[in-house]
Amino acid sequence: MSGYYFKDGDEWDCADEYQVLFRPDDTEVTIITEPEDRNFYRDLSPVVAELNKAESIAQFLFKLLDDIDTADDMAKSDDAGYRRLVQKIQRRRFEVAETDGYTVTWKASR
Repeated sequence: MSGYYFKDGDEWDCADEYQVLFRPDDTEVTIITEPEDRNFYRDLSPVVAELNKAESIAQFLFKLLDDIDTADDMAKSDDAGYRRLVQKIQRRRFEVAETDGYTVTWKASR
């Protein structure tokens, strides 16, 4: 599973009594036991969604960097070819953000 997620507790037959918040690597963040905590952590659902979105954007941008590195391998002695490849790859960054040259604004979905 990718991204942060909630899972109902299933130990000791207490699934209706608590939930667990997990990280993308399936490690536990916290066990939610008290009713007031359940409401608090449910209020964190938008935060969890933002964390997942940020992770998705980071993976996308890292892939672009990796593609540029691959372009370098492909066009070792062809500087003009390398520049053409990089120009094509780098434009994809506008799929997740836009800028006026000073400020980056992230797009709503990814």
